Amino acid sequence: METLSQSGILVQSGGIPFLRELYSRLLSRVQIRICATPEEARRIISQSPPAVFVCALTCEDFQNGIFTQVFNLCHFSGTQVFLLAERFESADFRRVFDFPAVLCVPKSVSIDSLTTRIEELLCEREKTERLRKELKKSNDHSANFRRTVISTLTLITEFRDSDTAGHVKRTTLYVSALIDAYITKGYGIDPVYAENIKKTASLHDIGKVTVSDILLKKPGKFTFNEYELTKLHTVYGNKILNNIVSEAADPMFRVAAEIAYTHHERWDGKGYPNGVSGEQIPLSGRIMAIADVYDALRSDRVYKKGFSHKKTTGIIMEDKETAFDPRLVDLFFEINEQFHDISVRFRLMKLPGEK
Repeated sequence: METLSQSGILVQSGGIPFLRELYSRLLSRVQIRICATPEEARRIISQSPPAVFVCALTCEDFQNGIFTQVFNLCHFSGTQVFLLAERFESADFRRVFDFPAVLCVPKSVSIDSLTTRIEELLCEREKTERLRKELKKSNDHSANFRRTVISTLTLITEFRDSDTAGHVKRTTLYVSALIDAYITKGYGIDPVYAENIKKTASLHDIGKVTVSDILLKKPGKFTFNEYELTKLHTVYGNKILNNIVSEAADPMFRVAAEIAYTHHERWDGKGYPNGVSGEQIPLSGRIMAIADVYDALRSDRVYKKGFSHKKTTGIIMEDKETAFDPRLVDLFFEINEQFHDISVRFRLMKLPGEK
């Protein structure tokens, strides 16, 4: 049998020969620490919990309340207790059964039987720990893969034109600022969902890779038909990202698809592609809507000059309860200077006349 790395504690009560024999049998196979008193056991378990704690008690020992503390520590640290005793019938000893971590073993048990049981438990712990490490390694690999996919898709979006690169960076930061404010306010949001929104906000316009450069860079206003074609970027973005979801069953990309699909919906139901309204629009899409519009208004385009922060803020406030979630608009107003700082920090030059 392989050498075991988990450690056990042996409490020697009155120099019991049985425990000394157990110690000698396990010493070559497992790290063993010896403690002479329950106080010492409590200190060791609280600082460096072992896999197994072996002790022998009398009724008088158990009447000492410190063993209650020790057994509770074992329960919360995952330490298995092997409690050796002559009899378990007394009222004091019956309290032992209140502690899930304690396995009561009669002193009449054979040394071979107890040694085998402890070895089996330690082997189980070893296997569990190996599986935990393998799972963590697998999760780390998956996280790295997700980051690579997100950064690659983001680059594909940015390569369409230089304006898009700055837009993606800024809107991602706006979204993060709004989510942080949302959490600070105490509004309910699942932490994993919040992080997934932050991590995938950069993919909101991935569907634009399907839109012709002639349309994306058109210097004037779109015709009706041209506008209808550009609106399809939400549908295609959703389709691209949902393809990843169907292949990898990854909830992060499910959120990414949700953002791509719904960030042009409006609170009053007059948005696209589906014309849903209010809280029927996922929170991720409602947050991205404010970030996207703020940056679009602030940015220079081939057909217009960017607006000032003050004018942009005013437009968003005016569209409260029509285009945007009113609670999110209030949050935006509270942190609007953060938006301004981000817009200035991540553009090549400030707008004329702005500080």
